[in-house]
Amino acid sequence: MKKNVIVLIIIVILFGMFITIYNSTKSKLKVDFYADNKKINVGQEIILQIKTNKQIIATNFELIYDTESFELIGSETENFMVSKKNDKIACIYADITVKGIDTFKVRLKAIKETKANFEITNSKFREVDKEESYVQDQIQGINKKIKIQVIK
Repeated sequence: MKKNVIVLIIIVILFGMFITIYNSTKSKLKVDFYADNKKINVGQEIILQIKTNKQIIATNFELIYDTESFELIGSETENFMVSKKNDKIACIYADITVKGIDTFKVRLKAIKETKANFEITNSKFREVDKEESYVQDQIQGINKKIKIQVIK
């Protein structure tokens, strides 16, 4: 009898763990961070894209980049504001229509030969119909770095 109770308790615990894992992976925010070209010439422009698996109604984050090798041109996404802030690009988006979008684009121009890294930091993303934002450590793929080679 005791053996059956112990087996039943173990099954219930395992089932609960399975449900928790399933729900946490199902609702997780995933980000794909990439550039339209990984090798460009000085004077050429690139577009960095941040694509999510959910519709986002608000976000703010910073892009770390080499300010001596790239010049910020601007945003390629409506209502997505970008501005240079020291050695980073401050990025802010707010959607008053509450429809949300899943892609954010930033245009930069290469001004110097280099091998540069880009990365996202201090990020928060709010999904449509959610009351809380996802923060940096809750976002899958957010820590990916992009490497761009600029040649003459």
